[in-house]
Amino acid sequence: MKFEHLWEHVNIPHALLFVGVATQTIDFAKTFAYGFLCAAPQQGHACGTCKACQLLAAETHPDYLVLQAEGKQETIGIDTIRSLTDFCEQTPQCADKKIIIIPNAHNMNISASNALLKTLEEPSGNTYFLLTTHVTCALSATIRSRCQMIRLPHYDEDTPDWQNILHADCDALLRGTLDPLQAAQKWQKEDLLILLAQIEIYFAKIREFARLDKINAMRRIVLQHGSINPVLQLESLFIDLSRN
Repeated sequence: MKFEHLWEHVNIPHALLFVGVATQTIDFAKTFAYGFLCAAPQQGHACGTCKACQLLAAETHPDYLVLQAEGKQETIGIDTIRSLTDFCEQTPQCADKKIIIIPNAHNMNISASNALLKTLEEPSGNTYFLLTTHVTCALSATIRSRCQMIRLPHYDEDTPDWQNILHADCDALLRGTLDPLQAAQKWQKEDLLILLAQIEIYFAKIREFARLDKINAMRRIVLQHGSINPVLQLESLFIDLSRN
């Protein structure tokens, strides 16, 4: 999955919540973190050769932490969350930021959730939290409210590449063979920021720079106000993109 445009042009929130299939969200969070910590990312992905990438590959990067659950039940307890305190208070050693990944954040018990909430309410200026879950309802509403939620595409491995499907729809919008309202209904369940990143990739490739401005304008609205009504936002965007 390509997500370079998700963080190259905007300020990343201090807490992101990736929602989707368990292994998919964890892999996505780790890949996102690698690209974010890399000294010379290439199209949003880690270069694999800089010092930061070498430390990440060796699992010795001092500014990167993946939270480990406790016991066979994989419960995340308050002691585990409290152990993050020292890490959060440390000064970054390799760059200007630190990243904490909390896989399957829905496994936090109530005490752990309350402890994490205090940290999220007073975030360190250089510490970023990446939470993953496939059960959003198991996360407290207050935790969800402190995170920018990103729903990963629900297409599984047996369906055609979803990025190519989206790009084909963009082409159809330009040619006038796809109704913008139908397109909005089709894609309404996906995360708007990820959709915008892929739509931007398509129009950048065909050098439709005027349409890139419209995409960036929509991204700013989503980041400032959230996906209040994703269908209406997509309808508005697709109508604008389909105009000559």
